[in-house]
Amino acid sequence: AQFKAVGSVLMEPGWKRLYQESSDGEEGEEKEAANPVPILETGAQIRAERGEVLSKTTKAPARFTEATLIKALEDHGVGRPSTYAAIIKTLYARTYIERKGSKPPLFPTTTGEQVIDALAGRFDFADLDWTREIEDGLDHITQGQAQPRALLQQAWDSLQKGLGGMPAGADSITAPCPIDGCDGTVRRLESKKKPGTFFWACSNREAHGLLQDADGKPGGLFEDKPKAESHGDGPQCRKCKIPTGKFQTKNGHDYYRCSKCRDVWWPDKEDAGKLGTKWTKK
Repeated sequence: AQFKAVGSVLMEPGWKRLYQESSDGEEGEEKEAANPVPILETGAQIRAERGEVLSKTTKAPARFTEATLIKALEDHGVGRPSTYAAIIKTLYARTYIERKGSKPPLFPTTTGEQVIDALAGRFDFADLDWTREIEDGLDHITQGQAQPRALLQQAWDSLQKGLGGMPAGADSITAPCPIDGCDGTVRRLESKKKPGTFFWACSNREAHGLLQDADGKPGGLFEDKPKAESHGDGPQCRKCKIPTGKFQTKNGHDYYRCSKCRDVWWPDKEDAGKLGTKWTKK
């Protein structure tokens, strides 16, 4: 074991030359340091007078709050006073971060962690230094000290470098839009609410809505999908207090559905004119 002797000795009085607390000793007597450096000699046999076990734990860094996150961005030179509010708003809107109740600490969501895992180390724009460099370049452009085309070329080359490093098959499946008169490109996406269910989104969003997935290929528009027709009014919805609609499954079984909250019930087993068990997806 190795032991270390630690103490302190007043070397320069500084402000104490002008101010000294009163003491019972003789005037001008210098007070001894509270923990003077022990006088030790090489090879001396030292006997421990006492031992003390201290229990210390390392605390994790405090979680960011909105204020400390903005302060961290400012310290790293990322963002500007006019963009900090928009940055925080975007993080919430894309569900990258969340707050638990009314407490100020911020917590990363599963989506936020997945985005970081997917981008960090692969794309330069996920790096603080790159972001700071680009923002400084934008400032130089607004001040007339740099040309926009050079900065755009730098950002484009960086993006292409990241895309080029992606593994084969990582790109989303795309295809020409099958809708007549649309020259857009459709991309196959997976539903977040229904994992394993896919649909197609067109780059020309203003032209039409989403497309159905037909065995891995773009199908027709969702609005073209035949909707179930009501066969009359049903009992009152338990939640919305409005009449439900009466429908039939493909196998001819009756069920009731509310047009407002979209809840579905099977008919009551004893009285088919009343709502029975609520239908839930498994």
